[in-house]
Amino acid sequence: MDSEKRLALELALENRLRADLDALAVRPYLYYREAAVRRFATKPGAIGRIFSVARVGATIVIAALFALAAAVALLNLRGPSPAASPTPIPASSTAPPTSPSLTATSSPAPLINVAPIDDASVPVNATRTYTATISNLSGCVDLAFVDANTYPGDGTFRSAGNGIAELSSDAAIRSINGVRVGATGGTGYFSCIPIPSDGKITFTIDSGTANAFVRPVVFYDEPDNNRFDLDANDRPTDKPFGVGGATRFVPRT
Repeated sequence: MDSEKRLALELALENRLRADLDALAVRPYLYYREAAVRRFATKPGAIGRIFSVARVGATIVIAALFALAAAVALLNLRGPSPAASPTPIPASSTAPPTSPSLTATSSPAPLINVAPIDDASVPVNATRTYTATISNLSGCVDLAFVDANTYPGDGTFRSAGNGIAELSSDAAIRSINGVRVGATGGTGYFSCIPIPSDGKITFTIDSGTANAFVRPVVFYDEPDNNRFDLDANDRPTDKPFGVGGATRFVPRT
């Protein structure tokens, strides 16, 4: 039943109830109260007053009952009020808030590898070729030699004093990436070789000294002072660095 038809039916029933109550001569509550007060005022004597009070009380009770019955009947006709729709409560997530990842990504460390790393013997004035592979580094590197006879091989180098590694002059660098170096006879130390885009530096060495025994060292000269610096424990402070295999130059037979 739609709302308009329901409202019309309620009004019709309410009018019918009002007509029925009028037919029964049910008068308003205020009428009976006023009539009771008048009766009370016109009855003299204690006994009359008692009966008057009783009649007034009975009249008031009857009027109240009729009014209550009429109200209940009207409420029953109208029916119960529609229940209010409950307000939906948003669902709350019990999952803990996502926190940002604490894993930090660090850049790979600079690295210099010199190959080959095996020892070899070559005739005096013959050459041996090495390749330095440089990673995560830009700029330039230095190339020098250390005496393989005094090289500890434990990450330290023989010190010449004052925090400087003792370098060898028994061999010479003949070419770098196919280009000959040195006006005559090459050089025992080459400063600031530019690092190519592929990170590879190929160089050749030789020696005119019989039984010269050297290892090439490629290092990043951080203060650019053309020397291989060491700390108090004779470990390089010029980093990174790489050491190639030892080469012995033996007399020709």
